[in-house]
Amino acid sequence: MKEYEFSSLPEFAALRDRIRNDVQELCPEEGGYLFLVVNEAVNNALFHGNQEDPAKKVWVRLVKSPADICIIVRDEGTGYNPERLEKEEISAWAERGRGLDIIRLYVDSVSFNQQGNEIVIRKRTVC
Repeated sequence: MKEYEFSSLPEFAALRDRIRNDVQELCPEEGGYLFLVVNEAVNNALFHGNQEDPAKKVWVRLVKSPADICIIVRDEGTGYNPERLEKEEISAWAERGRGLDIIRLYVDSVSFNQQGNEIVIRKRTVC
């Protein structure tokens, strides 16, 4: 298991290479896609969850089991209702709003805790 904690985009940027290498080590065949997934989830946590408040933290956990790779990203925001987002239509040309769609494209399951401030992403192991 690998864990990371940070409070801002610059702090995340300082950890990006380490996180990318750890994801690649967990799954060499799909590490690039999985790092993209981590990046999208972290951006959502920093910008939407914590609203760029440097006093609030984001945690990332990477766990590999024989069955899957699990990526958990949690923030200190108030949370949101993911069902509400699924009902909104996002323009293909919009600068924002496609993060969850990108995540879902590359993984097998996405779920949220009841508060809506933690995303659990699973990809069946092919590595």
